[in-house]
Amino acid sequence: MAQSDALISLIQSLSKSERRYFKMQAALQAGGRSYLGLFELLDKRKDASNAKKLFEKQFSKSSYEAARKHLYKMIMRSLRNYETDKTIDTRLLNIIADVKIVLNKGLLEIGFSEIERGKKLALRYEKFFYFLILARTELQHLTLLEFPDINESDLLEKQEKINAVLYDELFINKHASLCEILLHRYIHQGVTRNAQSQEKLNDLLLEEFQVNANQRYHNFQSDKLHLHFQSTYFLVTGDARQSLLEFYKLYQLYESIPLYWEVDPLYYIYLLNGILLNLRALGEYSEMKTYIDRLVNLHVSSAGIQILVQHLIYQHSVATSIVQERFSEGLECFNQFQRESRLESQAPPNVMASTQLITAILFFGAGDFRKSLLFINKALTSPQRFISNHTYVVCRLLSLIIHVELNNDDHLVYAIKSFERKLKSDKILFQVEKITLEFLKKWVSSSSKVRKQRLEEYAIQLKKIQDDKYDQQIFQSFDLLRWAEIRIEKASVFMG
Repeated sequence: MAQSDALISLIQSLSKSERRYFKMQAALQAGGRSYLGLFELLDKRKDASNAKKLFEKQFSKSSYEAARKHLYKMIMRSLRNYETDKTIDTRLLNIIADVKIVLNKGLLEIGFSEIERGKKLALRYEKFFYFLILARTELQHLTLLEFPDINESDLLEKQEKINAVLYDELFINKHASLCEILLHRYIHQGVTRNAQSQEKLNDLLLEEFQVNANQRYHNFQSDKLHLHFQSTYFLVTGDARQSLLEFYKLYQLYESIPLYWEVDPLYYIYLLNGILLNLRALGEYSEMKTYIDRLVNLHVSSAGIQILVQHLIYQHSVATSIVQERFSEGLECFNQFQRESRLESQAPPNVMASTQLITAILFFGAGDFRKSLLFINKALTSPQRFISNHTYVVCRLLSLIIHVELNNDDHLVYAIKSFERKLKSDKILFQVEKITLEFLKKWVSSSSKVRKQRLEEYAIQLKKIQDDKYDQQIFQSFDLLRWAEIRIEKASVFMG
């Protein structure tokens, strides 16, 4: 991304309050104001193609590059000030910065007092990394000062505390690493689609068990990561019931100590999303309302997290309407989302792709195939490295089915070959995809007289695998069998 386009993205990501705060801060600055003029120019554009020419025309004595760099610096400074003390991380970072300043000025009493305050805060919220920075800073300055008012046992106690925290941090890092590897496999390889791919996860499962068993004692972070791993493992392997049970345990852990989800709302949102995904997979739609309401009533200060929450609420609400075939209710939800989510383009690309996919399925179910294709094409133009394998496969399958509905046979011939080639190269061509591609090949080469027969053959093949746990994830995202049955019914009516 060009630097000017990146700056536009940053400007457009600002909430109303963040913009107001930036302008208020800028008004207090002395010197030239050309960077504010550039702010106004970029704020009105989606790209920077003409911004430089317009800027040089309005501010002929100013350098565009200098104004651009200064504007970026001023926005980031404003955002840092705006976010001060809003999260435990920024509070601890500010304490660390304050400690360095006052100790360098020789204000030792203030410095050591702030260190003590910061260490207590870090331990309370299990932010061990910050504790270690503060504790080492304390010992470094005590050494320089030749250990005033501290005996050897006090020194050993401080060192032992550092070692104990290091031990905790080491195990947390090991646990976190295993969770990250599991999620990486899930995103890049998708859910397990056969027994062999599930067996490949056993190495992680065994290692996670060993890490959990070898910890001297458990704290919130270690318990959270253990439940996180277990819930994700069962999600990846298609065991929605067991995954849901683990997510419920994780939910109870957070509810028992509210300060943790207040400090780390992003993880709490991940937890609620995991529960909702499993409830959807199990068809327990009445239970979903409780957790959707938790998302609706969640108060977060970050504009970016608010946008993420809006997308998740929309996705789960629309998915419920689709499965129950209440498409008018889903379209009403879509219209409301469009009105209220002015900043939807700022959502992470993986979240945005999921939103576009569920919207495409909604319009498909409502019979508006052209609008469905519009949204599926938006999802498919997302950088593929940002969307999961599962989302990509469902998008491509739905795209093919839409072209069937639009009678785009010429396009289908090319699209089928392209998709099959992609699946084979990525080694992710499984039963549902094979059956669907074979059906579509026969469809485009068949006359209208025998297409109903092709659909019936396709439906029979899908029925054979619909209860296979390795293929259920595709059906849960887009019910190909239901589509085939509806098409058969329509064909029967048409043929009399």
